[in-house]
Amino acid sequence: MIEKRTLFVLGAGSSAGYGLPLGTELLDRVIHTLKTRNSLKIGATSEVAPIRALGRRLERSRCPTIDSFLRHVHNRDDYLAAIGDVIWKDETEAITNHGIAKNSNEDWISWLYHNRLHQNPSQFAKNPVAFISFNYDRLPQALMATMMRNIFSCSPKEAVDAVTSKVDQLDRFHHIHGSLDLHLVKLGGTDEYDLGVVGSPYEANFPDDRFAANLQTMYDPNDQATKLKEYFKWAECVIFLGLGFHQEMLDLFMEAEAPIHGHRRMGTAVGISEQLRDQIERSFRDIFLAGDKTTCKALLVNQL
Repeated sequence: MIEKRTLFVLGAGSSAGYGLPLGTELLDRVIHTLKTRNSLKIGATSEVAPIRALGRRLERSRCPTIDSFLRHVHNRDDYLAAIGDVIWKDETEAITNHGIAKNSNEDWISWLYHNRLHQNPSQFAKNPVAFISFNYDRLPQALMATMMRNIFSCSPKEAVDAVTSKVDQLDRFHHIHGSLDLHLVKLGGTDEYDLGVVGSPYEANFPDDRFAANLQTMYDPNDQATKLKEYFKWAECVIFLGLGFHQEMLDLFMEAEAPIHGHRRMGTAVGISEQLRDQIERSFRDIFLAGDKTTCKALLVNQL
């Protein structure tokens, strides 16, 4: 079991193995959604012309990621709705397929839950672990809740409450840019509840407006460094999984004083250049960066 206060910092690469889009792919798909849809499932704008105009604006911004674009716009609602439109189906497919990764070597969530965490709902809160995510999907907490309820025959609400319990007054999962809402929906014609996912027989009960509302309340560009600083100060060990370490992200880490001495730090470094690797190692002087082909799961198996 994990004994030190451990912070997992998640990037798009941590969800890619489960079929979720990487940053550049998400950007392309959001642009396509805005430019081709007659309407969005959620969001303030319902007319075709404004939606198409939003797509053209995003495309012509030439921003490298959707996150960097959203930092500079004020009318975010419809962009967030388009992100939801893209993420919902991919995330739901991963959850309803029981978190099956493209291959077992990439399924770090199941490995972490089964090998390093207290799994029982009543004991889960004792895990000194927290997660900071740069992703919009709720995959880690949803999969952990799904595994928990099937192993221990607990209710969906018990599993969700356990997985989202506080850790030393901090939210166990904090999404820097906002996230899909981990909530329960009532099964049609019954008194039972389950995780709210799209594509299910009870999709009609899914509260369409909650995705946009949740992202709006959670997305605060001015609060990102402050939140990160709280988590970095709390942690004794920091593990970066699937991050691209682009410059904007590195600047945010520096502002949040991530390189505080005394942390044990490690991370995956798949697909980054030698120049960027050198920059990361200079910024985080005692960080262990795994080899270029090391998956998130392999890093955890070898280092935890």
